[in-house]
Amino acid sequence: MEPDPIAVCWAFAFILGALGLIVLGLVCIGILTNEGKNNENDKAGEMIEEAV
Repeated sequence: MEPDPIAVCWAFAFILGALGLIVLGLVCIGILTNEGKNNENDKAGEMIEEAV
């Protein structure tokens, strides 16, 4: 059975869209945490920076 080309295109579009949303979310979280450096929630970010 050969897959339907239209279904394959939709699957690729869905996967790419989901990845794009995840990347966008991570970027937004990074911007928010950078703006809130004075918050106690940023201890994890400082630990990551020390590890790098």
